[in-house]
Amino acid sequence: MEKKCYVTVDFEDFSHDFKRNVLYEKDPQINKEALNKSYEYIKYLLKKLNDIKITFFCTGIVAKKYPDIISKISSDGHEIACHYLFHDDVNKENIYDFEKNIKEAILHLENASKQKIIGFRAPKFSINMNNVNHYQIINKYFKYDSSLNSLNIKKISEFRKVNQLNNLTFLPIPTFSFFKKIKYKSGGTFFKFFPFLLTDQLLMRAIRKEIIPIVYIHPYEFENGKNFRITFNQMKLPFVKRLYWFMRQTQWLNFMNFTTSQKLFKLHKKYKIAGILKNCIQ
Repeated sequence: MEKKCYVTVDFEDFSHDFKRNVLYEKDPQINKEALNKSYEYIKYLLKKLNDIKITFFCTGIVAKKYPDIISKISSDGHEIACHYLFHDDVNKENIYDFEKNIKEAILHLENASKQKIIGFRAPKFSINMNNVNHYQIINKYFKYDSSLNSLNIKKISEFRKVNQLNNLTFLPIPTFSFFKKIKYKSGGTFFKFFPFLLTDQLLMRAIRKEIIPIVYIHPYEFENGKNFRITFNQMKLPFVKRLYWFMRQTQWLNFMNFTTSQKLFKLHKKYKIAGILKNCIQ
């Protein structure tokens, strides 16, 4: 039987989010050039991978400040889903603000994409089965959620049933824990840094447990990730903090980024990259 796998992109602007969350700028600009170059490179790779169409989880702030890039992704045949309004920790927000930001994100994403937004993924996977009230809001506005990190489909099904989340189909990110603290997920830093064999084994494990295998990547995890970098002089912070954050950016924007495209081709050789996530919902 042919093995299927879904590739998704968490389409956020690292530069904007860094300035807002680390440098505490109130209204930073979107790095349009970096986002556009990154999308064009992703588009080039997808063409080589049999011109597949995939799901982009986009932040609402990108759609608000740079609607043309969301329109372009949509026009190319990809699904636009919601990655919240800002790239914030969802579980730290009260229910009123959470719902308000969800509604605003949907508004900007639908205006830019001309699509009905039915999928959600929390930034940084900052929600779990303890956040019942947040999930009641997600159930209200979306048809599927891809925020959970789990291989326990029975626990997810029970969570859905007990809390009457009848509108939602759960499409979790395959994850396993080791050393009790590190959660190895099928995407992001784990995908580019660790050997492909580990991701492959995790996806196979997901298939055996009847969980749809999903890989996620970010627009800054390719060779052009350096375009999102905030320079040392741009950071108005004490010297030690500046040095720390300058080095931390290397993890996301430079370190092993050349492997992301290589591993996508390895993934393509072993699995059928199946398309957009909304095709999974019943």
